[in-house]
Amino acid sequence: MPRIVALDTNILTWALKEKATLGQEEMIPRCQAFLEWLDKKGDIVLIPEIVVSELLMDLPEDQHTEFLAKLDALQFLMQPHDRQASLLAARMWGKARPTPVSVGFGVSRKQVRVDILILAAAIAGQASVFYTNNIRDFLRFSEGFRIQVSDIPLYDELKDPQLLLFGDEADAQITQREASDNEEDNAGEKFD
Repeated sequence: MPRIVALDTNILTWALKEKATLGQEEMIPRCQAFLEWLDKKGDIVLIPEIVVSELLMDLPEDQHTEFLAKLDALQFLMQPHDRQASLLAARMWGKARPTPVSVGFGVSRKQVRVDILILAAAIAGQASVFYTNNIRDFLRFSEGFRIQVSDIPLYDELKDPQLLLFGDEADAQITQREASDNEEDNAGEKFD
């Protein structure tokens, strides 16, 4: 039975829009290869509709129809933000209790709310894994909920046939690797 995996906005920005900030250019081919890898694995890719809104927001209006057609061609499962997602988001917000100190430098409470809405929709859509490049925050939000948060596999990992065969275990290894890397990167930072 195929598993359902959800994607964060940043993955689709890199893979489909082919946009990256300075220093993140390697994420474009990596995320494109990642979408191909998910397809080869036979995973069902779920996209929360809030992600679609975020993707459209920085496009000129005359490009919206073309971009939506591109998304439709990929046959992703679109997940609306329904009542179940609303209840999950409220629970996440209550558990995370983000404060100006805990959201981190440069991240607003509004962005945290959007991230929680995205993750809640993924859970409501029965996704077993949520892929993002923002591991630290999403791991915190997902605590106590039935979803695994995982980073995008490294480009070399996407070519490893073992990852293709043992996806769930590989996702767990990738999540552990990224969580460890983030802990080392953030040593000395304090979060409530």
